[in-house]
Amino acid sequence: MIFPSIPKLLRAALERVRTEIYRRKLDEISDLLRSYVNFSRGFHRYLTAIRVEEGESTEMPAENAMFMAADGNYVRLLTGTAVHEIRETMSGMTSKLDPEQFARVHRSFIVNRAYVTGVLRKEGAAWLYFSVMESRFRLDQTIARKWTAMGATTG
Repeated sequence: MIFPSIPKLLRAALERVRTEIYRRKLDEISDLLRSYVNFSRGFHRYLTAIRVEEGESTEMPAENAMFMAADGNYVRLLTGTAVHEIRETMSGMTSKLDPEQFARVHRSFIVNRAYVTGVLRKEGAAWLYFSVMESRFRLDQTIARKWTAMGATTG
């Protein structure tokens, strides 16, 4: 009886074909995943440059921003030499900036930690001082405690 063995052979052949198709698809998916991972290694999670438009569009390194102040749907960005206005909300800007470099110290202010000299507690209030300018911001108590916990000096 040759006929009963043909369906078994056919089933076995179809199973080998199915296994080979799955193996090839798995190889393709693995290659795609490897490509995505390699691409993401070169991807910066946070902004390294901020696009400012003063007549023409240019990119300014993010580390040049000393602090940012809210102005409606705009953010005023202060560098050592200029003030730029960009169309962005504070929450949008906060999510795009590296939290190791920038801190939101008030609902209206983001500061670059590199320019902060310390936190001074005086008369029940906490003040954040900048090294380059004679500027200071009053912090609420919760943010002042967080800033101090992050290693800022207090006076």
